[in-house]
Amino acid sequence: TTAPIIKNINTDDVATSTATVTWKTDEKTTGILWYSTDSAVATSTAQSESSSTLALTHAVALENLDDNTDYYFHIVATDKAGNTATSSISHFKTDEQ
Repeated sequence: TTAPIIKNINTDDVATSTATVTWKTDEKTTGILWYSTDSAVATSTAQSESSSTLALTHAVALENLDDNTDYYFHIVATDKAGNTATSSISHFKTDEQ
């Protein structure tokens, strides 16, 4: 079997302390969004939010973010068979308070 494909990554509703990240996959997957103020987004130090239902479309709301701050993130998608895919690192900046 093959790994899922992660596509259409968007950051929506960015505010001073919140943002929503959405993405799609070519097959039903769960997802973990790892995010950090460090551009490396090392999973040992990054925070994460999960999209734990097998789905084609995913949305994760991030809260308690610092205002006027650059955040970097990547997504790890896992299909029912256990195949995983990792997106490239994306970026957004929260609004200034």
